[in-house]
Amino acid sequence: MNDFDIFRINCWLEDLEDYDYRSSILVTVFEILLSNNNNEQSRSDIFIYISKTLGLKIQYQKFVEILDSSDDLELDPIDDDLLIKLKEDSLNKYRERLDRNSIDHLIIKYCERENLDNKVAISIRDILNKSLYTNINSFVVSDLKTLISDSIRREFSADEIEYFNSFLDWNDLEKNKAIYSLFSKSIEFALLTSGRGVTAISKDLFEGKTYYLDTNVVIRALGVDGIHRKESIISVLDSCYHDGIKFKFAQATYDELSSTISKRANDIVEKTSPEAEKILLSTRDELPVNNSFETDYIFNRKNGTVTSPGKYLLTLEQKLQEFISKYSIEVEKIKNISGISINKLQNKLYRSKKDEFKVFGYSKGAAIVDAKNILHVRNIRAGNDHNYKDIKSFYLTTDSTLNEIMSSITPSVASETILPSQLFLIHNSFHKDTTNEDYNNFIKFIKIRRTEFKLPGQEIFDFIDQVRGIDSNPDMIVGNLKAYANYKFKMKGNKLIGPSKIKTFKEFTEDRVTKELAESRQFLDKYSKQRSIALSKFESLYKTSKLIAYLFELIILSIVSLVYISISSDIKSTLILFIVIASARLFTLMFKDYFGIHKWMKNKLFLFLVKRLTFVKLYPEDSDLNEALNHYLDK
Repeated sequence: MNDFDIFRINCWLEDLEDYDYRSSILVTVFEILLSNNNNEQSRSDIFIYISKTLGLKIQYQKFVEILDSSDDLELDPIDDDLLIKLKEDSLNKYRERLDRNSIDHLIIKYCERENLDNKVAISIRDILNKSLYTNINSFVVSDLKTLISDSIRREFSADEIEYFNSFLDWNDLEKNKAIYSLFSKSIEFALLTSGRGVTAISKDLFEGKTYYLDTNVVIRALGVDGIHRKESIISVLDSCYHDGIKFKFAQATYDELSSTISKRANDIVEKTSPEAEKILLSTRDELPVNNSFETDYIFNRKNGTVTSPGKYLLTLEQKLQEFISKYSIEVEKIKNISGISINKLQNKLYRSKKDEFKVFGYSKGAAIVDAKNILHVRNIRAGNDHNYKDIKSFYLTTDSTLNEIMSSITPSVASETILPSQLFLIHNSFHKDTTNEDYNNFIKFIKIRRTEFKLPGQEIFDFIDQVRGIDSNPDMIVGNLKAYANYKFKMKGNKLIGPSKIKTFKEFTEDRVTKELAESRQFLDKYSKQRSIALSKFESLYKTSKLIAYLFELIILSIVSLVYISISSDIKSTLILFIVIASARLFTLMFKDYFGIHKWMKNKLFLFLVKRLTFVKLYPEDSDLNEALNHYLDK
């Protein structure tokens, strides 16, 4: 059998109104046949592939009944079995769906629109595939998960991520619908084929459930992580709350949330200064930094919402209470969990983050809070962690790697964690009135943050302090920060360079300033040398101009005399005229500075010759040059 393509499953499901477990099995069979060019396959081989390779749980007799009831399949009996393939009409119908619903043709359309090559199209699809896997991995059965994850590429360049995000930003409703459909149908498929009691996607699937919120969910909802992430998290919380979902804080989360808000606001008090804020307020939108409490404070200062770090703390605390009130959130104490269990899971989470996912900003304190929430959810479930409909509790987290870790720790049960994007899709899937706004909101969930390509927002005040004595020009600081962000990203990617060898922002800026000064000095030296050469030529050009002026006057005098001689027969009169003209010219020569014609002619010639010098062409505004020029023109 050829590779199973989860992308194509969406095209089979797109037009199905009553999508259920039976539909899931059928579209899986369709996909298997299509991946083998619709060549006939035996019913027994398909069953073995579905049950063994994909791991879908279904009895053989039920499988036979589903196939026999399908109008899309052509069944040809052979000894003790059947050969199966798609009917021609069904195949054509699918091809029409593929043309209409496939995300691939929209990726190609975008790349053609932006004049991007095929490599970019492949990268966009690969990143979309990774994002899709992140959203279905905690639902899909283990065998199918392994099959899909084998084709997942996990590392992408800055340019690839930039192209992917630009594709998502492309204002195209058809594209937004296709992406939403791809994810929603895939997650429905994963739920229905998980073998965990889900036979249809309906509202009662999540009735009576409670979600325990992690700290980052709340921080996003308060707007600290930026307006777009606030809007996306609020949209899913509103949807869940509207459908009767309850939200709670575990005591550990509430304590972490309160202390985080207080500490980070107090950190700003210690870090900030009027000088730093003046620079940051004028450059906030251009800074290459990730969102943080510090950048949110500057954002609110710029908007006039707060006037000081103290007012910022009060604003955050007020927003938190409004958030708690809006969703009727209760704080629940964690009980009956042993310290040994907490430490064991904490260490597992901490090590997995570091070793498997290379996440080095995850602290042991954060691991303890996550461990307590997960174990608390596990206790509430009381062993009822297999059938999704009967599971009453999840830990709602923004941490996709935590979701993957928990899916791998307990692959045979429903993960204790769930992502906002997963909830958004599940809750919207049983609403028939999905809107354009829903499509746009979901796009925000899968947009990739380029955190590794930016600088930590919490260090922004420190960055300003490091270089304030070197350069206080806001534009120069922003330029240096952008260059430093690129430098740090390149250094992180170089495995031969340890963290200790990466320059601080101060060192980096000093090196840049030193280099710029050296280049400036080299330029000034070259500039001065060329100017000296140009000025040294002024004297000779001036003398040349004088000589040419004299010669020109002599030529005019000679021409006038010759003309007069040619028309006059009186030699004596001609001689007298010539003597008079010569005497007059001698007189004007002796007092040339008091008569304008010679000076005018000389200066015109001098300016003409000077302006032909290369240095004068390049730097006509040079003050020394103009001073020397005026000196000669006045002579």
